[in-house]
Amino acid sequence: MSLKKTTGVAVAHNEEISLESLINQADQMLYVGKRDGRDRIVMCRTEEEQAPANNQGAQATTQAKL
Repeated sequence: MSLKKTTGVAVAHNEEISLESLINQADQMLYVGKRDGRDRIVMCRTEEEQAPANNQGAQATTQAKL
């Protein structure tokens, strides 16, 4: 038997983000991971965490294949 897992991750770096927003971001990243091939971890990154040259907005992702 083979098992696969896809995980969406969102991290709050301050208290201004609501729990509902944080859960929604993690849920969006879960579906990004499933769309992009499954069996991976996808993390939501804020604009502050992105490299200055990256202009893709607050939903840029980092993916790690499991």
